[in-house]
Formats: sequence, structure tokens, C-alpha cells
Amino acid sequence: MKTPRLLSITAALLATLASTTTAQSLPPVRQLGRILTKSPAPVQSIASTRELDRGRVLVNDTAARRLYLFDSTLRGRMAVVDSIEAARNSYGDSRGGMIAYRGDSTLFASPSLVSMLVIDPAGRASHLALGPTPLEMLFIAGGPFGTPGFDSRGRLVYRGSARDLTTPRPPEERSPYPERDSAPIVALNLITGKLDTIALFRIPKEMVTITEGPVGTFTTAVKKHPLPTVDDWAVLPNGSLAVIRGRDFHVDWIDPSGKASSSGKIPFPWKRLSEGAKVAFMDSVRFAADTAMAAQEIRLAERFKGTDNEPPEPIEPDYGSPSELPDQFPAFESNSTRGDPDGILWIRTTQRINGRPVYYLVNRKGTVVDRVQLPSGRTIAGFGRNQTVYLVAADPAGGFRLERARVR
Repeated sequence: MKTPRLLSITAALLATLASTTTAQSLPPVRQLGRILTKSPAPVQSIASTRELDRGRVLVNDTAARRLYLFDSTLRGRMAVVDSIEAARNSYGDSRGGMIAYRGDSTLFASPSLVSMLVIDPAGRASHLALGPTPLEMLFIAGGPFGTPGFDSRGRLVYRGSARDLTTPRPPEERSPYPERDSAPIVALNLITGKLDTIALFRIPKEMVTITEGPVGTFTTAVKKHPLPTVDDWAVLPNGSLAVIRGRDFHVDWIDPSGKASSSGKIPFPWKRLSEGAKVAFMDSVRFAADTAMAAQEIRLAERFKGTDNEPPEPIEPDYGSPSELPDQFPAFESNSTRGDPDGILWIRTTQRINGRPVYYLVNRKGTVVDRVQLPSGRTIAGFGRNQTVYLVAADPAGGFRLERARVR
């Protein structure tokens, strides 16, 4: 079951919260530039894009388990990695991820096949002879774990596992190892296999407990924080790493030489959470969770209809109490940051105007140089040359269309 996005269900709540004044002026919020072209036919999903030469675009459709190569007009496309299991370059059974590689070539990580493909600028795929271990492939595929990239030394930078494998557990323990509050950002040498930790960042913590009943049945309980204060990260085109700290909204930088530095706090209209607002927020979270639970029960009942098996019980997370919520709304969520070709961080914040999030564009000095809103119903899939950005637009008939727009 997918956790409902908490920002959308609390827009009305946020509008009633008092905001503090920022210490310095910010650029005015503007709208993204005009849409230049869009794909005429939808695909099942668009997780990310990778622009190649002559305006061609690789698109990762994780729902269909395909990589498409679109032409410069976005009207024509062909599958360069397919979901057909017998194919030599199969996508695999689970979500894969694209990583910008040398020049216009691209790496494709397939966790289910424990393999990596190199896709050349013409869309031809070949297997990478050396690659990471099976344990690392899920994180290298990116997606909810961020967007991997290469540093100036040619090492693959990605988020590593936060599992605490050092915690002693009794032999009969069925629960997975607990997660730490922070996860490592690691750099992998694909030739030697050497792995270095280069930074730590705070992540949402989820605790899963599995208990065995007297007749061999198992019960799973999940506890998660509904409004965590987290950090985020991005690898920039020059190989430097930016870690955005959520506690006070500043950026820690690691430049291509490995030197670490920090920029000042980013001014932000923080939203205070009163005790009454915390109660209202938790009520909205529980209502959304109950609605999702009911929908999942219907889907499971339909799936098991006509079989001899009883559908499993959906897992209802424990979100804790209002007193566990922070005193102010976080500035951003996990996986909210992307770096563009000019080395600018695009941070999707929790500030909303007319129901749409405001992106803060932050330069290497930690200065907010622009604030932008996307057209309604759009998200960012990637960036292109000449100040362009690729958007995902939901199609009313189902699926998603790809759009290319001007930044200004």
C-alpha cells in the first residue's frame, strides 16, 4: 500500500498557520516558462528522463518496465530496453533506474536482474562487465532513494542502506534489522569495488515488527513518523555533492576535490504548528490512512475472489500521537531536490501558493536565485540543454505525457 502524500491532505491546514518573517528578502515567485512541445500519446509512467544529443530523450517507464527513446519532437518513440523476459537486454521484474554516464551514454540499473546496462547515444544497450553487489542494486536504481550520479573521480555516488546490522537479535526474531535515523551517501569505484562513505543524511525512520502467533501465523506492525524533519541530497554535474539539511534549511557542500563547506541558512517562511494544528494534522493523516486501507481491502478481495485463499489483512501504520509532531512544518520532504545542468539546486519546498508547491533554486553559494512554480498537475522528470526542463503531466484518460518547457 502506498502511503498517501501528507502535503496534499493538509493544504487547508497550512493556510491557517501563522508564518514567521524571513531574515532577508527572497526573489518573487514566478511561473515556469512556456511549454514547447508535448508527447501526443501517454505512457504508463515517467520516473525520470535523460536528454541526449539532438534533443532526443530517454524515458524510464517503471510501470511498463521499459526505457523509451523519444525523438526531439517527443512524437516518435521506440523501446530500447523492454519488459520481455526472454530479451537479451530485459528491464527486469522491478523498478529500475537511469544514471547519467560518460558523454551521452547512460547506465541502467536493474535490481531484479542484479545487472547494469550501458546505453549508448544511439539507444543500443550492452551489459556492464563489472558492477555492484546485489545488496547495493536497490539503492543504485535510485527512485525513492534519490538520484545517483558520478563524482569527479569517476565513482558512482548513491544513498546506501541505513539498516543497523550490528544490533543483537534473538534467533527467533522475525523482524528486519532496524533502520538508523541517518543513511550514508557512498561512492563506489566500479572497477575495484571499493566503497567509501562521504556523508550522512537524516531519513524518515520506519520501524517494522513481525511477530509469530501460536499457530504459525505472522502479524506485521509498522510505525512511521507522519511529518519527519529530513535531509536531502543531490550530485551536481561537476561531481560535487550537496546535502540539504532540514533542521535549519542550509546546504553542506563537498566539492570535486573532497573539500567540505557549508553555506548559510536559506530564508524560509516557516509554518508553526500549534497544539490544535497538530491534532488536526493527525486527524487528516488517520482519515487518509483509513481511506487507503478501505481501498486496499477492496482490491485484495477482488484479487482473491474465486480462490481458496483468504485475502491478507492490510497493514495499518501506527503514526504515533500529536505530541510527537515537530513544532514547525518541515521546509521540504525526502527526495525533493534535483540538480540542473548549470549546477543549480531545485528544491521542492512545502511552501504552497494556490495549492502548488514553490521550488527554491539555490546556487553554489547557498543563495536563492529564483523561486518557481510548475503548471498545475506537473512534476519534474529531468532537465535538458539550453535552459529547458522535462515535465510529467497526468493524462485525463490515464497514463502520463512528457512535456518540454522553458525554465524562463
